[in-house]
Amino acid sequence: MEAQEIIDWIKQKQKKGGDPEEWFSILKAINEFYDSDKPESEKRKFYPLGYGESVGMICDGLSRCRNCICARCKKKGGDIYSDSCDIYEIVPKEIWTVKDGNCQYYEEK
Repeated sequence: MEAQEIIDWIKQKQKKGGDPEEWFSILKAINEFYDSDKPESEKRKFYPLGYGESVGMICDGLSRCRNCICARCKKKGGDIYSDSCDIYEIVPKEIWTVKDGNCQYYEEK
């Protein structure tokens, strides 16, 4: 995959939204591009402070959502990437940013 194809994929994903898991596929494509024998001038489109860092930050946030206690809670309604649950309009960061945060309302799925 060429740099411009990956950049177009990122821009399309930003516009259309959809399945958050697709960001991990984009990150994999970027990492494969880093490991390729493409010219350094092309690789610089992704770092520093480029598309690669942006996608990496998105994937970091998604990973936190996957690993948080909310992802295993009935009150989340099945959407682990939702900002809210049956109790909280916006889940407090001390619950969702910590791998096994403490939530008094937690119920196993």
